[in-house]
Amino acid sequence: MIDLEEAGLLVDIDGDVMSVTLNRPQTRNSQTPLMWTAFSQICSDLAPEIRFVVLQSVGDVFSSGLDKRVFDGSSSGESLANLAHQPESDVRQFIENAQAGFACWRGIAPTTIALVQGPAIGAGWQLAMSCDLVLAAPAATFALRETRLGLIPDLGATGRLLRAVGYHRAFEVCASGRDISATEAERWGLINQVCTDLGASLAGLLEGLRNIPEAAVSEVKSLLVAVEEGESSWTAEQNSQIRRLSDLLGRHDGNTR
Repeated sequence: MIDLEEAGLLVDIDGDVMSVTLNRPQTRNSQTPLMWTAFSQICSDLAPEIRFVVLQSVGDVFSSGLDKRVFDGSSSGESLANLAHQPESDVRQFIENAQAGFACWRGIAPTTIALVQGPAIGAGWQLAMSCDLVLAAPAATFALRETRLGLIPDLGATGRLLRAVGYHRAFEVCASGRDISATEAERWGLINQVCTDLGASLAGLLEGLRNIPEAAVSEVKSLLVAVEEGESSWTAEQNSQIRRLSDLLGRHDGNTR
């Protein structure tokens, strides 16, 4: 069991909302393999009453991406430098474990919401992209700077960018590593809304979603994720609607006995 504070995370539950806060302001909320494993643990251990998960961070930076000490080997934990001496199977397992910490936010039933108050760089932007909804402050910026380190984005960004903005824009964003403003990200459909008051916007969003049957929202999420991952939309819709009808009819039958 991972110590979440050691992983640089704060977790708080208020009713049906779980807040997961990146709490490493001294490194601009940079991320580590331990944090990514903690993400998977949080998603696996969700209490049944949780309907919303809010991903946020302290300070003025959402996340500066990978902790540089992980890259150069000066970290006491896992490092990319150490991977250079490992067999390919170990490197692949390392990447798969990291990806699991980002894929899990789409794999859970609760709606996941990223609150981006400032720069979201590399793994920071990929974390926000992993969520179902993204609210950003006007000061927020987004960038994938992995190529500047000689690497590529490998935490889910490439597929999501391609589907959202097409090949040419996705190539430019990934290859150049340039900053994208919150306004540009909203125009491209990469975030939901630019908000001058993230707290008020979040409260309004939660209020609206609470008026929708929870099971229907969760099923829509499952449906869209299935289609995004390549399942036929026709088949995915059939499967989802059958589950919804079965649930509704079963509940109705139970109420008439």
